[in-house]
Amino acid sequence: MLGMDRSEFDATSPLPLDWFLRLRLFGFGGAIFLTLALLRFSEESSALYIIFSLLFFVPLTHLLRRNLSQGFLLPLLLVGDTLLLTSILAASGGPSNPLSLVYLIMVVISAILLGGHWPWSLAALSSICFALLFWVSPNIGDGMAHHSNGYSSHLYGMLFSYSLVAFSLAYFLTKIIGELREREHRVRTLQANNEKLVSVTSILTETAHELGSPLSSIRIAADEIGEELSSSQVLLPQLLEDVQLIRNQAERCKNILNQLCLRHGNIPGEMAVHCSVGTLIDKLREEFLLSSSFSVSHLDQYDCIRLHIPVGRVVAALGLLVRNAVEAGTEASPVELEIRASSDFVTFVILDSGPGISAELLHAVREPFITTKSDAGHMGLGIYTASLIAESLGGTLKFESREPHGLRVLFTLPRLETNKRKEAA
Repeated sequence: MLGMDRSEFDATSPLPLDWFLRLRLFGFGGAIFLTLALLRFSEESSALYIIFSLLFFVPLTHLLRRNLSQGFLLPLLLVGDTLLLTSILAASGGPSNPLSLVYLIMVVISAILLGGHWPWSLAALSSICFALLFWVSPNIGDGMAHHSNGYSSHLYGMLFSYSLVAFSLAYFLTKIIGELREREHRVRTLQANNEKLVSVTSILTETAHELGSPLSSIRIAADEIGEELSSSQVLLPQLLEDVQLIRNQAERCKNILNQLCLRHGNIPGEMAVHCSVGTLIDKLREEFLLSSSFSVSHLDQYDCIRLHIPVGRVVAALGLLVRNAVEAGTEASPVELEIRASSDFVTFVILDSGPGISAELLHAVREPFITTKSDAGHMGLGIYTASLIAESLGGTLKFESREPHGLRVLFTLPRLETNKRKEAA
């Protein structure tokens, strides 16, 4: 029970523990000061017990720090502090001691440092400890006998109020801190994906640049050899055909490199612009010559919806997904591109009638170097890059199986109005 999920808290970082220990030392120092004042002015014997408890517990904390991991030590200290506070309150007025509100600090700290079920656990534990103070201090109204019943009712009301506030704090802090951690996780993921996308496109650019020069040299050399053979008196038709083949293959390799950069969204210096859904589909058909390979449904209904996107990168991502669907499908069942829209997002749904993919591969298909194609020459970076492009724009890329066979690909992008609302917020 004292362990924590590493997804909720980084137990390897010393910062939260150091901060918490400093806070505890400050609190213990303040408690000792107040206790000495109590001993000086009222000569309460319970003050000596309080000082002894505090002076014993502080070195014990440092001893535990050397022998326990932070993931166990933090919950243990919070539980121990709650029990220690209960013993101090029991010796100094019980539930009538106004310092009983310090219980709330334990709930807040557990929500900030631990999360998960710990705020609820500390709220329940502190409420039980608060209630136990009534049992260990049964004569709470003796000092005010003339209205002891009213005073006792007041204290029981404090117990009820404390429990209500403690559990309310646990609920709201869990929700708020969980949302903040989720938002921070999304930001980190987005930054990491952008860095991966930059890395992939940089590799493609460097590859195209490095291979471009040798291919140009091969093309120039083939042209010169072809001219010399054409002007020579000896006719060597077979050799001329070989030279032409070299020239054509060099040009083909150069075109493949250019298309590779385009397909993976490597459009240097491209900025996001306003673009309608209809314009995006037209550019997709022009760029990849796919007008006869797939049909588009609901375009008339949603063609005027505007997006704020780098058009070249989105066209590259959609073109790759549509091309994969065309290659997986059959001529009898063409690929369908269905457009859906909500108040915040536009989804491009690509439907094919191919054999589909297994459930295991369905969860891993967006990872790099994963490919469903058996022929050589495919690196498995296309879908991965398309996913990075969607996520970098605030969208998503999902894959679902169709019945009885086939695949459904959902490429979602935020509408222009959604981006404006986020910027305004």
